[in-house]
Amino acid sequence: MSVAKEIGLLAELCEGYGYNIGCGDVRIRDSIGVDVSDTRAADVIADATNLPLDRKELDYIIAAACFEHLEQAPLLVLRHWLSRLRVGGIIGIVVPDAQYGIWSMTGDTGQAGKMVKPRREMEHLHAFTMESLRVLFKFAGMDIVRLEKVDRRPYRKETTLFCVGRKNETYA
Repeated sequence: MSVAKEIGLLAELCEGYGYNIGCGDVRIRDSIGVDVSDTRAADVIADATNLPLDRKELDYIIAAACFEHLEQAPLLVLRHWLSRLRVGGIIGIVVPDAQYGIWSMTGDTGQAGKMVKPRREMEHLHAFTMESLRVLFKFAGMDIVRLEKVDRRPYRKETTLFCVGRKNETYA
């Protein structure tokens, strides 16, 4: 499984002072790694909804393969993150594409013509489509800057969604 393209897309957003939420062991450019566990890339040990900064200090918040795992309601998480961003700051996330539901397709080899069976991904608490992200980000108080599908494994029809929103003045 290659996440290099997704990490590259998020790294493009890292200008100024910001957090990489759910960093795991992946360091992205100059971002401050935040994770609930003490991982190799974590500079701060904290929950995604309890960020240890005063309001309106961050230029960006990014999160790859994290947002769908959070126990809190996605809107509440985005609002918490927005409270830490300056006006014009950005949030960028990468999440699985729920066009296929929260089921992922698996098979013996992944080659065309093979039977595939659905497998429930129990660890995903939330599922997102392009439209649900568009509505969620708008409702949270952001202007959509970029929203696109990223082919992860085209032979298996597995895509992720890359969404970037900019904090607008109405949420200031």
